[in-house]
Amino acid sequence: MKRIRRLLWALVIVLVLVIVLALVFIRPVDYSPYFLKPYYKETMKNLQEADVSLPVVQPAPLQVGFGKASVTPPVGTPLAGYGDRRGKPSVGVHDSLFARAFAVKAGGQEFVLVTGDFLLVPIQLADSVMARIEPALGLTRRQILFSATHTHSGPGAWGDTWLEEKFAGKFDPKILRFLTLRLVEAITNAHNDLMPAKAGWGSFHAPALIRNRLVGKKGWTNSRATFTVFKQSEGDEGVLVSFGAHATVLPAENRLISADYPGYLERKLESKLTGVCGFMAGGVGSHRPAGTGSGFDRARMIGETLADSVLAHLSTVPLHRNVSVLAIGLPVALPEYCIRLTDNLRLAPFMAEKILKERFTYFNMMVLGRELFLGIPAELSGEIGLVLQALADQKGYLLTQTSFNGSYVGYIVPGKYYHFNSYESRLMSFYGPYMGDYFEELSRRLMRVAWKHIEP
Repeated sequence: MKRIRRLLWALVIVLVLVIVLALVFIRPVDYSPYFLKPYYKETMKNLQEADVSLPVVQPAPLQVGFGKASVTPPVGTPLAGYGDRRGKPSVGVHDSLFARAFAVKAGGQEFVLVTGDFLLVPIQLADSVMARIEPALGLTRRQILFSATHTHSGPGAWGDTWLEEKFAGKFDPKILRFLTLRLVEAITNAHNDLMPAKAGWGSFHAPALIRNRLVGKKGWTNSRATFTVFKQSEGDEGVLVSFGAHATVLPAENRLISADYPGYLERKLESKLTGVCGFMAGGVGSHRPAGTGSGFDRARMIGETLADSVLAHLSTVPLHRNVSVLAIGLPVALPEYCIRLTDNLRLAPFMAEKILKERFTYFNMMVLGRELFLGIPAELSGEIGLVLQALADQKGYLLTQTSFNGSYVGYIVPGKYYHFNSYESRLMSFYGPYMGDYFEELSRRLMRVAWKHIEP
């Protein structure tokens, strides 16, 4: 009888401990409306303040500058991308990596579009760059839109959280400083290179090169590639391209430093034109690369096919000397962390903070004539991108969507996929069920703010 009582007491103690641990470390998933939450109201206040502070702009003579700097890391630096690779070090260089910047100015308004051949632009890198750029050039965060090619064979070691080290290898402050200085170099060179120029914009579809990887043919695929051409009156001609296929042609087994298919695109364009030619990852959420072949041969096929399409369209694109230029920045408050254990239970936010970093993030909306550049700090679903694209089309604007805008808040999926058991919607969706709706609304509102401040 005593043994039974001891066993019962042991079971009670274990049960109490389980309940206590659950109460401490587990929370219910919050399904209450996002637009009633404090973080939403804070962001709406930020949007209103941004709106009232902006001037009304009208077409004015354009200036453009180009900048470029090597970001090829030392061999042995961990490669970023693919959890299965576990941050293993590189063993060689297949092709060199670069940061590229495009400075744009008209009517007293200036912004810089900067992209690099790396996985993403983490918040610590963006903050480190701005700490040098703002006092040196007088450019604020509102005027810098960050992006990346999203190659999974570029430098890692830039982050110290559990998640960053899982995907990008052990943190090395020397690599963070190296990337900072090279991005600053590219931005500074572009700013100092400003001279009278013309610009044009266009798009084409490349359905053979992209697929919906989340739900296949059950979902939509955004096959539109956009491009912007900049032609200095007494200097160079450069192009900036955006496309939504993940730069994951090269597999996790690859240990050579490479820009993947965007690198082939950039090199092909720069071999044909005299200026800087760059690539910004589009709405890469839910979209994978397609096409024939494998490995570097397939990367070459995709990159050079896209480059050939851009070159074929350049002669048909009107170039504009007088354009409206406007830079809009929006500090964005985020919901509580929601790392799900089940559909209705999540890890307590204080535990999630051990894994993640961002509590606030940043959107950019840049206007260049009839083109809008939307900077998203995440991997935005291509299906959401199609909705935003249609809204811009209705107004006669070309929308270029870019990812990795100086922060990373995971995948942003449409609400209809939130309960779908997949890598993007389950493991890499960090902030709850309404992030797709929230980010789509913010993007729509930023477009409306932009149109409000542009005179025809």
